[in-house]
Amino acid sequence: AAAAFPAAGATVSLPAWGACPSPSSGASLADSAADRSLSPSGATGLANRAAGSDFGALSLSGSPLSAAADRPLPRLGIRRRVPFPVRLLFERCGGGVGSLQDISWAPFLPQNVVENGWFGKPPSAFEDSFARREVVVAGRVWALSQDQQGCRLVQRALANAQTDAEREVVVSELRNHIKEAVRSPHANFVVQKSIELVRPAALQFMIDEIMQAGPVSCARHKYGCRIVQRLVQHCPAEQVSEIVDALLSEFLVVAPHQYGNYVVQHLLEYAPEEHRVALRQLIEQNVPRLCGDAHGCAILRAALAIGCFEDRKRLAGLLLAQPALLGSMKNKRHGEEALRRLRQVLEEEQA
Repeated sequence: AAAAFPAAGATVSLPAWGACPSPSSGASLADSAADRSLSPSGATGLANRAAGSDFGALSLSGSPLSAAADRPLPRLGIRRRVPFPVRLLFERCGGGVGSLQDISWAPFLPQNVVENGWFGKPPSAFEDSFARREVVVAGRVWALSQDQQGCRLVQRALANAQTDAEREVVVSELRNHIKEAVRSPHANFVVQKSIELVRPAALQFMIDEIMQAGPVSCARHKYGCRIVQRLVQHCPAEQVSEIVDALLSEFLVVAPHQYGNYVVQHLLEYAPEEHRVALRQLIEQNVPRLCGDAHGCAILRAALAIGCFEDRKRLAGLLLAQPALLGSMKNKRHGEEALRRLRQVLEEEQA
């Protein structure tokens, strides 16, 4: 039976570290394992072992052992030797230091690493590939694109590709997934990077799938609005005309929206000329509606800052003709900035 835990104030003897038995001195591994089990409690096992010893005395009164008699002590075990790319740790944490002995965390490294100058050796193939994070994305582009880290790997593969053909092979794996990518917090970045780096002719499938999903719903989505903006910015007019026409036909659905207004602002800057003219006409026709909405004020701000002076002057005249609207804009989120742009147009006219 296990011995009782000694009462507070009692003294017990513990063996010195040098006197601890080892397998070579006759102690069995079973005995050592029994000691490590510390049953029924961690402190009880330690007291049992100390009870029959003749080495020095130790008072348990007021010690952590007396306060936590039933707290299990850490199990002892054999530590495995696991290889670790210490070179990478050195390069990332202290690569600018002249030698290993000069850095503060060197004492925590294995002694042989410090003494043998391991850092002076060339990196192994594993360490080199680990540092460069070489990952093959071919065949699993869509799976990686849906992951926070994987989407970065795909974007890096697109950026590091040597030819347009290599990029198009990567982008082709997104086919039939654009509708899902539009609503993905990670895949949308892959699609945006593809639009920026790949030839527009190879992106037609993206436009077709967005038309099937609905350009208006994409423009009103938190992530989809970014993809629509990139397409309008990087693709030729004839390729995105269908998307722009669909957005203009639903102007009052897209413009006052918290995400759609960014698409409308982008159209003012990057849409084909004929679409920009049509868009300005829509803005001028709906000035009262836009002035009464915070996101609409953001569109007015952009319209007063982008475009030729004559277009901006005409819009400024429409705003000045309705003083009540100007008063309501002051209390809107983007209204103050729109009024500042209005003053700049008036100052430009006077100059």
